[in-house]
Amino acid sequence: MPLIRTEAGLLIAAPANISTAARAWLIDTAIAAGEGGTLRYLLLEEHAELIRHSGFVRVREMEHVPTTPPSMRQSLYETSAGRYIHVIQTIDDFADWPTRAFGEPKPYSAEWVKAIVGSMRSAKQFAEQQVGFVEGMTLWLIGGWGSGYNVRLERDPELDDWLWRFAVSCG
Repeated sequence: MPLIRTEAGLLIAAPANISTAARAWLIDTAIAAGEGGTLRYLLLEEHAELIRHSGFVRVREMEHVPTTPPSMRQSLYETSAGRYIHVIQTIDDFADWPTRAFGEPKPYSAEWVKAIVGSMRSAKQFAEQQVGFVEGMTLWLIGGWGSGYNVRLERDPELDDWLWRFAVSCG
């Protein structure tokens, strides 16, 4: 426990765990109220705002991908003549909460991996059809508050000349 009640008030016993305890309480409360999806959406929005503010990559006008869960968005933009960046932003789905809570990795679902690879293929195909196309890449921003993931992506010959990068954010 990060906080211990004493006669004089609260004793901070584990300062690093206060954030974890607060996140666990918020997730528990949201799931109990049937609002886990709302919390995921708000986390996705907040992460996007932090990314926008940092200037790291453009995530303005990111689209929700219609064929995937609502906790995934993407954008594709030309950074300089003929060079494209495809940004995918995903957020934890709180599956198996609290059994697999913080730090307990689980496999990324086959459905999600299929959606990610499909999104990468679509972005690559679109970019290659643009006049003056030189190169492109996908940057996958994986965020969330829950458990970690093991992502298994098989080599895809269609994406051999498309660069992939992954970044993880725990919010």
